[in-house]
Amino acid sequence: MLATLQRRLLLILSIGLLLTLGVVAYTCRAALGYDKLNDQVQRTHEVKEELSSVLRLLVDAETGQRGYLITDDPLYLQPYQEATSQVEGRLARLADLTKNDSVQQQRTVELRRLEQEELAVLRQTIQLDQEGKDLEAGRIMLSGVGRQRRDELRRVVADMEKEEDRLLAMRASLANRGQWAVVLASLAIAVLSIVVFVLVVRQIKSAAKSEELAKGCCKTPVLQFGVESQ
Repeated sequence: MLATLQRRLLLILSIGLLLTLGVVAYTCRAALGYDKLNDQVQRTHEVKEELSSVLRLLVDAETGQRGYLITDDPLYLQPYQEATSQVEGRLARLADLTKNDSVQQQRTVELRRLEQEELAVLRQTIQLDQEGKDLEAGRIMLSGVGRQRRDELRRVVADMEKEEDRLLAMRASLANRGQWAVVLASLAIAVLSIVVFVLVVRQIKSAAKSEELAKGCCKTPVLQFGVESQ
């Protein structure tokens, strides 16, 4: 009887352990996937931040250039100089953040080309004005080429932001599913633990009841023998 009980308990505990290990493994995998998705969501936010910074820096550079050409005051060159000293670093960071996305990498290359062309024109007009060729610098400003380039630059930035918004929505949805997977897996572990406990208690009670019945059966013949002897 004791050996049978031990075998049953061992079987129940073994099955419970295997199921628990399976759920724990799934939980760990879901947790790792959740962490990875969080990193991707954070990267998406960083990409959008760099895009906004690049656009802002180019606007600052253009504002400084226009202010200088209109007033000839070197103070207006300060925002231009600050912007030109930072924009390349921002673009390099953007290229690094999007290195695993071929479509965004192509757009980053296009953005860099437009940025370099825009800064080259701004630098050219400032140099012309410093050389006393302010009329020629003014003609370049009024030609409309710079406006077209800036519109193209804003279009590229808008396309990149739109793609990042799409990725952000997708990753946020996956991260939410990962959270629920961890919660459900934890609940599954709790339920399995309760089931195993109930089965073990039931087996112990069943074994105790069988033992009592066996003892009762052993005592009954002894009583009957005493009565017959009288």
